[in-house]
Amino acid sequence: MFLRRRGPAELVLPAVIAADGRHARDPADAALSRADLEGAVAVLGPEGSPDRQVWQLMYVEDRPVAEVADLMGVPEGTVKSRAHRARRRLRAALRGPEPERGAP
Repeated sequence: MFLRRRGPAELVLPAVIAADGRHARDPADAALSRADLEGAVAVLGPEGSPDRQVWQLMYVEDRPVAEVADLMGVPEGTVKSRAHRARRRLRAALRGPEPERGAP
């Protein structure tokens, strides 16, 4: 929603978006970014799963909650809770494993 209010934005992850690497400064960085994102998206489940479908429609295709709810045939509250769960899972997957407490 922040990005929508702010208006058209530059690509946040050009290395990830540019699948052919044209826009990435270093092709190795582009490949690593794509691998990280693909691995993180995998935590949402197989393609077509509810959480992944909500993520795809809302954050990749930039559709509003009401439209996603209509497309999926579920209430808007369900879309919001699935989007929240998807964001939380993606954040955890991109962050990586938490360091153990007390470890040097």
